[in-house]
Amino acid sequence: MRSINTLTTLSATALALTLATGAQAQPGDPAPAPATAQPANPGLSLSFGGSSSSTAPVQDSGAQPTDEEKKEAEQEKLPWRGTSLTLDQSFTTQTVNIGDNVQSDNPLYEMNLSFRPRYYFFEQGPHSLQARLRLEAFRELTNADYTTRDQETQIGNTTLDVIYTAKLYNADGFLTSVGIGPRILFPTNKYTYRGGNRLRIGGGVKAAQGVPLAGENATWFPSASFEASLYYMKYINASTTSTNDDFSRERQDAGGRTVVSNQFSGRAKVSHELTPLVGAALDITDKLHLSTSYVWILHWAYGFDDTEIDITTGKTTPNRVDDPQTYRVTPWFLAGLDYDIIPEVGVGIGYYNATDQIGPEGTRRNPLWSPDARLFFDITANLDEIYTTASGNRKNDAANRGLTRQQARANNIGTW
Repeated sequence: MRSINTLTTLSATALALTLATGAQAQPGDPAPAPATAQPANPGLSLSFGGSSSSTAPVQDSGAQPTDEEKKEAEQEKLPWRGTSLTLDQSFTTQTVNIGDNVQSDNPLYEMNLSFRPRYYFFEQGPHSLQARLRLEAFRELTNADYTTRDQETQIGNTTLDVIYTAKLYNADGFLTSVGIGPRILFPTNKYTYRGGNRLRIGGGVKAAQGVPLAGENATWFPSASFEASLYYMKYINASTTSTNDDFSRERQDAGGRTVVSNQFSGRAKVSHELTPLVGAALDITDKLHLSTSYVWILHWAYGFDDTEIDITTGKTTPNRVDDPQTYRVTPWFLAGLDYDIIPEVGVGIGYYNATDQIGPEGTRRNPLWSPDARLFFDITANLDEIYTTASGNRKNDAANRGLTRQQARANNIGTW
């Protein structure tokens, strides 16, 4: 088993290679990101309520643990448990000629490196409070037209969550849990920031239910879990339409005067976002997990009032679209299959489709497939498990195996 120092060196090298090239900024909001860099970042962590986190029953010998034993048991729980590093590769289905007879004239293949640290402030009984951070860098390996340069490297948006969770019921393999907490998204992606977004703040609630199937010690289908969550985010923007300080063109203002403007789109920017999510996960074996989720990304854009402008004959109100729509929907379907090779490393494959509900031609799109649908493959290093092994503190008990499954599923699919 490699040491933690070796993994750290390899991770740093991978990140350095990923960030090796620079890129010129162009106006515009980012296109839908890879599966590990979710557009609205609703996230999915079905293990939150999974019965796989329950431990095997321990026989009571009647002896009470000493203070020293209690202290040692507390120290076994790392405050940064669940921290992971994921390398993801994704490509659109049209790039490999899936879903249509004509291969896409705009192929996309990306690599993504995602570092997801966690820190538990406390965990006492059924209650816990933790912080989760999501840092990402991704590189386009093709020449898709949503970036400026061929094989461009970008930094993704940064998400910070503080989450309070409570287990309401945990017995006989059933686990009912709820959570609540604030979320902040920092626009560290250059296209997001230069498109006018400065911050997104909000919060969410969720509930999850784990159920036993064949049982904890069964070879096949030991357990399953279900989840629902709801997030609200408020967008803090520099303007109501997309602008960029590095972009300028001449246009006429309401008074007919020629002015220089940095506005590059007439489409109103998003002001409010609501993200409902439902999902389910199935433990096929203690190492193989199938999960799926469906998300609705609901956007409310700014509205524009009628404005009179001056013309040579007086004042007039410009023509505009009747009943303009400020409500937009992006459905998002995700399915993944994850395998825990060893406690320290897991792999996953999957498919997701995130696209506007209404296509460019004005018709309603299929929520399960679009030209932007992607296939992905990822490798996840569970950094806390690597540290535990390297330090010689690993214990091969049922509780540890359950925690390993819980972390692997959360790491490979996403973060809440």
